[in-house]
Amino acid sequence: MSSDTNAFQRPAMGSGGKSTQDAWFQRGLALAGASVLIILAAMLISTAMNAWPVFTHSGWSFITSSDWDPGISRTEITGSYGALSFILGTLITSTIALLIAVPLAIGCSLYLTQIARPSIGRPLAYAVDLLAAVPSVVYGLWGLLFFVPIFVRPMIKVIADTVGEAVPFLGSPVVTYNYATAGIVLAIMVLP
Repeated sequence: MSSDTNAFQRPAMGSGGKSTQDAWFQRGLALAGASVLIILAAMLISTAMNAWPVFTHSGWSFITSSDWDPGISRTEITGSYGALSFILGTLITSTIALLIAVPLAIGCSLYLTQIARPSIGRPLAYAVDLLAAVPSVVYGLWGLLFFVPIFVRPMIKVIADTVGEAVPFLGSPVVTYNYATAGIVLAIMVLP
C-alpha cells in the first residue's frame, strides 16, 4: 500500500453526520422545488383571477352549455361561453385513444421484453423511445397531412359502407376529420 490511497478521504463531517456540501445541496434542492411550486401557484392564481369574470357571467352554463359566442366587446363580457362541446370532444377522443393505445402498448411491451430476440427487440425499443421525443404538434401535422389522406380516409369509408350508422363517432355524413381520426392520431401519440 502506498500513501496515495489516503488522498481520497471523505470530507469532514458536520454535527448532523453529513458534509456541509450535502447540506447546501439539500437546501438548494429544497429552494428549487419550492420555487417551482410557487411559480405553479402563481400561474394558477393568475389564470383563476383572469377567468373569474367569465365564470361569474356564465355560471354553470359554462360547463353545461355548448353555445360559444364571444361577443363583440373587448372590454366587457357580452358573449356566452359554453365549453360542453370541448369537454365532450376531449372525453370522446381520449377514450378512443386509450381503447386503441392500451392493448397495443401492452402487446408491444410484452413482445419487446419477453418474446423478441435482443437483436430485434433493442432497435424496436429505441424506435418506441424515439416516438416519445416527437412533439405533439408534429403528430398533429403528420396526422392531418399524411395519415388521414392515406390511411384513415379509405379505412373509414370501408367501415362506414359495411357498418353504416351503427358507429356514432364516425359522423354523418361520413367525414374523415372526426373523433375517430383524432382518437387514432392521439393513440399513436400516447403509445410510447
